[in-house]
Amino acid sequence: MITKILADFNGHLEAIEEQKKFWIYDVLTFLNIEVDKWEELPGDLAIKFLNSNRVNILDYPDKMAVKIEYRSEANQSFEIIGEWIVSDFFLKRDDQNKLYYEIVIESWSVIEERIAED
Repeated sequence: MITKILADFNGHLEAIEEQKKFWIYDVLTFLNIEVDKWEELPGDLAIKFLNSNRVNILDYPDKMAVKIEYRSEANQSFEIIGEWIVSDFFLKRDDQNKLYYEIVIESWSVIEERIAED
């Protein structure tokens, strides 16, 4: 799925983080993970909580990307169930000559696959 967002020149990194967070929440919710509980935990405990739910979230901040892996009860190895990446930035000017970014985000997850199957 390709998503385009518009972001203020000075607030584009926050806008990207917000979109990434929404996407992660959607995938975790799809897996029936208690997102509110996960969000309240400090770093180490949040990772342990995800691991206990057979989930790994791999964040690549230098590439503005994230990957989510899941290990089913029947399978001992993790499988990628979602990927999210900022693929392009376009610096633009609006009608009042203010700078802003058009940001292109590419994502894939099991949610989209399930929707396509239905």
